[in-house]
Amino acid sequence: MTTPSYEDGQLYLGLTGLMGNPFASAGRAIRVSDRSVVWNYGAWADWTIVAHRGGVAYIQGGADSLNTCATVYAVDSATGVLRWSMTDTPPGRLGGTPAIDADGTVILPGWPVVAITDTGSAPVVRWSVTYVGYQYEIPEPVISSARVYFRQVAMPHAVIAVDKGTGVVAWTMTTAGTPGPPAVHNSRVVFTASDDVCAVSASAYVYAVDDLGDRPSVRWRTDTLECGNGTRHPLIANGIVYLTGSDTGDTLYALDIDTGAVVWTHTLSAYSAGSVACAGGLLYCENVNTVQCFGKPISVGLEVDRGQAGAGDNLTYTLTLNSFGGPAANVTLTETLPSGLEFVSASDGGSASGGVVAWNGVSVTPDALKTVTATVRASAGLSPGTYTFQPRAFATYPGDPAYNDMTSDSVTTTVVVSAPPPSVYTGPVRVYPNPFIPGRAVRGTVKFEGVPVGATVSLYTSRGLKVWGRDAVTGSVVEWDGRNEAGKLVVSGMYVWVVEGSGHTSRGKLVVETGR
Repeated sequence: MTTPSYEDGQLYLGLTGLMGNPFASAGRAIRVSDRSVVWNYGAWADWTIVAHRGGVAYIQGGADSLNTCATVYAVDSATGVLRWSMTDTPPGRLGGTPAIDADGTVILPGWPVVAITDTGSAPVVRWSVTYVGYQYEIPEPVISSARVYFRQVAMPHAVIAVDKGTGVVAWTMTTAGTPGPPAVHNSRVVFTASDDVCAVSASAYVYAVDDLGDRPSVRWRTDTLECGNGTRHPLIANGIVYLTGSDTGDTLYALDIDTGAVVWTHTLSAYSAGSVACAGGLLYCENVNTVQCFGKPISVGLEVDRGQAGAGDNLTYTLTLNSFGGPAANVTLTETLPSGLEFVSASDGGSASGGVVAWNGVSVTPDALKTVTATVRASAGLSPGTYTFQPRAFATYPGDPAYNDMTSDSVTTTVVVSAPPPSVYTGPVRVYPNPFIPGRAVRGTVKFEGVPVGATVSLYTSRGLKVWGRDAVTGSVVEWDGRNEAGKLVVSGMYVWVVEGSGHTSRGKLVVETGR
């Protein structure tokens, strides 16, 4: 069995030695949700490797029963139906896992390395690179941005970088022993290399090399791991380098991509583990004739019963949990309430302390949704604004430290607390005292009572000249101190007041006695 890979809910892998026949092999697609076989595509070859992208699976078979040729088959990844095939013969023999880019470039490993464009009905050869090697060598190319990286197993051992568009060699980095297949992320190339020329030692260096364009620069190297003889396939995901090691008791390693420090290790259940694939937070590890799956991540969905609320209103939010890869026990959910929201109640034993709602000991089974709910109240007098819920689930699994205390992605939901509608006074406007004598009135002002919020209050002379006014008032009572817009007391006499707002206009007369 060869390196597993994952896309759109299916796991792809190559099988060899079917029914005891060393030349009976096949590419296989497995549906992850129920582990059922979606399709098999057989190849009369001594090994089969599968790569995939964009709805196409590329099945590369090794030598046929006569050891004369190797073939790559392009099949529909959903159905396994053949689209096209390409056969090569020695000395330009195909071999290894194809590398595929989003632009349709497919790199076929072998001797030489060949770049083709998949037109849908046939392959078009773009370039080939011949390197120091022999026809049974497997260079294991990878594509990253505008580069293709592959290893040179024959002496001098090396990792080679070439231009993806032209096949021109950009740089070559020699190693003491056999290099392993490279993995690349953001121009950082990670690979193993045995510490002796004969490549028989159980020890190997792990290199992280930065591609500087015209040359490599070693970022870090560790030689404290038992990583076999330079044949391991590293995987880079989420800032971690994953690889297996030690031919005498296999271990799955997780290394920090920036420093090479060991994050965690896990002892595998079988001898001679191989490559690692990652998807949806799960690790898939090839382990002799099995695929082991590590990790039990959870997904969290969130719904709120209403998108807007006013002060004193209740809001109920529902968290839906799902587990992938196996049952998850002892799941803990926590949610910190935004300021201004008050806890009311929660299902499934949820409780609140210090503004944090928590559920402890929740169990989740694969593909069976688990829901919990919490009700909160928008505090009375809450200021208008937008409040954000960001629940995050924390899962703790007993046993293996590799996946303890996993954290789900946070899910953001926005709730808007609207301002209360403006009050509208529909009754008559009262103006008092009338006549208005500033020296005798309370606070020395005349009061306009019953003014609608947002209205305009104006005061005019008997000849229609405006002496004072207020626009967009915010309360139902407006006061005037007897002074005009220039701050001077008006002369005694008869004035006309006008209040305009809420679709109607009120008018009246006001007698003012200022002694002027």
